[in-house]
Amino acid sequence: MPESNAEQESRLKYDELFSASNDSVYQPRRVEVWGGAVQLKGAMSIPQGAHALIVIAFEGMDNSEHTLDVLNNLATAICRAGLATLLVNLLTFHDETVDKKTRYFRENVDILHQRIIGIANWLINNDETHSFSIGCFGVGVSAAAVLAAAARRPDAIH
Repeated sequence: MPESNAEQESRLKYDELFSASNDSVYQPRRVEVWGGAVQLKGAMSIPQGAHALIVIAFEGMDNSEHTLDVLNNLATAICRAGLATLLVNLLTFHDETVDKKTRYFRENVDILHQRIIGIANWLINNDETHSFSIGCFGVGVSAAAVLAAAARRPDAIH
């Protein structure tokens, strides 16, 4: 099925976000990760010798460009420190469309924390990241979701 105009715009935003790194050594690659029952778009960078990964979670591409730039710069700084990063949008394109009308997903910590647990499970089962310690970072509702996920899965999320 061809992409709608809105889906194309969303994809272009992702392309801009994930190619915005000023550091070619830590250029992220696009990934689709399972966040429980849904696939989520993200960008993963794994510097040589990394032994841990930080999930940088945010909800929605409607965040200001400044916020997304800050998160991208944070991911680059974490990579420079030798840790892998996964910058991931906790909302799918469909979620964002529904959220614009209903605001259902935007502040739904219960759904968002389940997605973070799903991401941790995906990382644990991924050949490239299965041996990594997993940490998480979020701002606002994403931070609340990170704390809830870590409380429910302290064995997986540190």
